[in-house]
Amino acid sequence: MDLLMEEEVGTGESSLEEKVPAQRRVSFKPGDPVSLREVAPRSDADDDRTGDHETTDDPGKYRGRSRSEVAPTVLERFLVTRERKWSVTVASLVAAIPAFLLGLTLGYPSNALLDLTGEATELPPEFFFSTAALSLFTSLAPLCAIFGGPVGGWISDHWGRKCGLMFCGVPYLIGYLMLSYAHYSATATVFNAVLFSGRALAGFGMGWASAVSPVYTGELCSAKLRGVYVNFFPVFLTTGILFNFVLGAIDNFRYYDTSLVAVGIVALFEVLMFWLPETPRWLMAQGYAERAEHVLLWLRGKKIGIDKELEDMKKSLSKKKTNVWKVFRQRRVFQPLVYLLILFFVQQMGGVNGITPFAGLILSDAGLSNPRTTSIYAVGLSGFVGLAVSIVLVDLIGRKTPLIISEIGQFVAIVMLGIHAYITRPSLCDFSTSDAMPCNPQFQYMALVSIIGFALSFTSGANSVPYVLLAEFMPLSVRGKASGIVAAMTWGCSALFTGLYFEFREWITPWFTLWLVALVNLIGVVFIVLIIPETKGKKLEELENVFVKRPDTVETVL
Repeated sequence: MDLLMEEEVGTGESSLEEKVPAQRRVSFKPGDPVSLREVAPRSDADDDRTGDHETTDDPGKYRGRSRSEVAPTVLERFLVTRERKWSVTVASLVAAIPAFLLGLTLGYPSNALLDLTGEATELPPEFFFSTAALSLFTSLAPLCAIFGGPVGGWISDHWGRKCGLMFCGVPYLIGYLMLSYAHYSATATVFNAVLFSGRALAGFGMGWASAVSPVYTGELCSAKLRGVYVNFFPVFLTTGILFNFVLGAIDNFRYYDTSLVAVGIVALFEVLMFWLPETPRWLMAQGYAERAEHVLLWLRGKKIGIDKELEDMKKSLSKKKTNVWKVFRQRRVFQPLVYLLILFFVQQMGGVNGITPFAGLILSDAGLSNPRTTSIYAVGLSGFVGLAVSIVLVDLIGRKTPLIISEIGQFVAIVMLGIHAYITRPSLCDFSTSDAMPCNPQFQYMALVSIIGFALSFTSGANSVPYVLLAEFMPLSVRGKASGIVAAMTWGCSALFTGLYFEFREWITPWFTLWLVALVNLIGVVFIVLIIPETKGKKLEELENVFVKRPDTVETVL
């Protein structure tokens, strides 16, 4: 039996029906929750940028405000929906394992360089790395990641999302096998060749994973829950960095042991990924409509209908293809893309590529007795805390404020680290009484506090907010191409920073190098405050109007 809700006239009583306009009729099944939001009139302009239609049982929270101003939180979206969650959760967790390996690869030099520079290793002295070799070893991974992304994207488009994701384990597997067995080399030349080749292949896998893993997850989950599952990628990335530091803190656990653990993780990923399905969107695009329907039914469950989602998928794929590169000449696309490139430049050149891979060396130079263990707390655990703060703040207070706070925190931390480098410089040491290093050891914890502060600040905003803005600034029709451009620039900046970091430390002193990095963060603060708009709670047309002179000429792309 259906319930029919109509406006009551002249009764003088306050009821739910009085709040519903005349002739507004909605049918409900018995037992379904009834809320004002579900029966109130709504126009297309009420929808937010993602196009989701969320529900709530609290009609009062929308009184006097638009839906976009009180958008449901990530937790609310996850709990309210009736669709099956375990299937998408399992698939998203497995698909995020390459992000874990990405974090492990990024943090790998922090412990490995302690072994390769003679800090703690049984390698012969002729195998030790020079300053140039340190820079090359660290920068090879992000440099090769630039090329891994396009290859992974091409395979993902032509052979399937699942196939593209499974194949990203191949360069990881070969690369870490080479890193595992490089120490068996008879000569320093062979040792360096095998080690650098392994690092390059692992970096190639980094770029590949960053291109295909988010796409696979994004096409599996529904629009309502996409905001929940896309967070798996940065969470697993941060977990991989922490895991690297944990392994390094184990007694007599060397860089080649870490590599063998990575090989095991790759093997586990390949086995688990084999049992997961292809994404329904890719199957539909290839003409496998029946298979797409079966996969979607497994993902969503039988409690909700999938006909509407299948129909929307067909309509989206049937749209006429256009030359998306011409769209980049439009101001509504070109201007936000430039803003995003500047944000990611500040992100990569603001110190993360000098802190994360070199945390062990920095703490060792500061005189801390166990830099491997200390790195766990300084970078790994602090990064987790910052990431949790970021998820909460972005959902509650928006994108711009956490980003500003993050950049200011990085600026202060890097300045402090530069001051530490200055007051502990070798010229201040009195070597006639002691040959202990570093100078002024009473300031050694200043370096530790600076690194903890930087890790907290970076992960609480600068690490994740730019990716949120990428999805909100760019129209859906060009978002994939824009993501590729941003990814290439990001990995290029990462390779440039790590490749030149040690060279700059020798050319213009370590402290001045750090203060230049701090200046990048300060410029980022000014840019964000003056230029970057707040996007939380804004609708599609509001966001696009920011980047065009005549709002009435804007075309809707979502």
